[in-house]
Amino acid sequence: MACRGVSLSGGAAVCPAMPLRGVPHGRRSTAPASGMSPEDWGISLVKCSAEPGRAGLRRDASLLRGSRGSLAASDSDGGVKAAGRNTGSRPAAMFNGNTPRKQGNARRYVQQQNTPGLFMSDYHALALFSGGLDSILAARLIMDQGLRVKCLHFISPFFGKPAQVRRWENVYGLDIDIIDVGEQYARLLGSGPAHGFGSVMNPCVDCKILMMRTARELLPRYGARFLVSGEVLGQRPMSQRRDTLNIIRRDADARDILLRPLCALHLDPTEAELSGLVDRGRLLGFSGRGRKDQLALAEQFGIREIPTPGGGCMLTEKENARRYWPVLENLGTPDAADFRLANLGRQFWLHDGDRHYWLSVGRNQADNERYAAQQRSGDMLFKLVNCPGPLALGRGLSGWPEEIIRQAAALTASYSPRARAAGESGHAVRVRITECAEHGENAQSREVEVFPSRAGGFAEPAWEDAHQKLLALRRQDRICGKG
Repeated sequence: MACRGVSLSGGAAVCPAMPLRGVPHGRRSTAPASGMSPEDWGISLVKCSAEPGRAGLRRDASLLRGSRGSLAASDSDGGVKAAGRNTGSRPAAMFNGNTPRKQGNARRYVQQQNTPGLFMSDYHALALFSGGLDSILAARLIMDQGLRVKCLHFISPFFGKPAQVRRWENVYGLDIDIIDVGEQYARLLGSGPAHGFGSVMNPCVDCKILMMRTARELLPRYGARFLVSGEVLGQRPMSQRRDTLNIIRRDADARDILLRPLCALHLDPTEAELSGLVDRGRLLGFSGRGRKDQLALAEQFGIREIPTPGGGCMLTEKENARRYWPVLENLGTPDAADFRLANLGRQFWLHDGDRHYWLSVGRNQADNERYAAQQRSGDMLFKLVNCPGPLALGRGLSGWPEEIIRQAAALTASYSPRARAAGESGHAVRVRITECAEHGENAQSREVEVFPSRAGGFAEPAWEDAHQKLLALRRQDRICGKG
């Protein structure tokens, strides 16, 4: 069964449970970080046969020039081998005190002889790392005890700041890998989160469980013994209550290996503490929503760049939820690429009974460029001929009726000032429609003449529609005992 994975220049592949190295130095994004797609920082989705049901990333070859090998390649039996030059027997990471000793990008992955799937140099802990102050402090507290910590930064269509990873490493003295959980997250939303949604469309508890479980599954690959999280008891109303913290630990199957250093003194000791690997006396007892204690600890560590507080998840914002909800409701089994498309441009839907047609119209040149990476078999790309204007991508059912295709073309043209001027003068404009084909097949293109118009059946989704349906789900969850 084919799936998407990480393709390297050597032809090997890594699925998303395998870490992805930080972006090349100097790459920065001005787009909202949580809405970034892999294409925004030099990698693109490809298909491979590494592991069913997973999705991953490929780094563009041009970005690897001059690199000493920064990605791991998974061989056919699940092993890990170094990309780039041979690293010999040097360890994957070396620490001097609390700060990683950089060995270039090649330090990330090395070949483990006769032990498929394991790294040569083990870490003591894997830390969930969002880029927020709490996750920074949690990792540094454990490193301050002389332990080796690998930070895992999770990304999806809804959260993650991969373009910041290199800067975080330099500023905070951390060792960070990127983990793509986009496909797993899409499946979580599609099947309905077991613990319900939060204030908008955010499945906070299930999200934390997903990341914890993924990190736990990666422990053997890093040779790590326990997990670290920056959660603080009572800081968030949904996901950081005492009962919820216990649920997360239980459902992620991480009861004895999950250490929360910032509030550990309010919780039962973990195996790492009981064994003496971690000195419990040097852990903390933070609680509540204030940040005074965290800021004092940051000053103690010499951290001068304090991240702005905030969740950073696009699912907590109404403007984004109105984009995502129709995808979840109308596509049946949406994947991560569907939600990435929902992050782009203006979103329009046309409903004809049980048939749903989706059109995304670019707002600027950046959106137009990203559509090329987002299109897949069955999509339709709308582009004005001999007239500047936006691109639009149609997705949903194959075999759109001709009338709906013309409506979509007219709507696309209506966002071009020159096309509108032509229409007001009584002149139709031409729109080229290209039906995207499977890789290696010729795409089919044709042109239609339309007058720019927004009067058809396509409409932008409204937050109120999503809100009412989410409220109904929450009432049902309360009846069923969820949340």
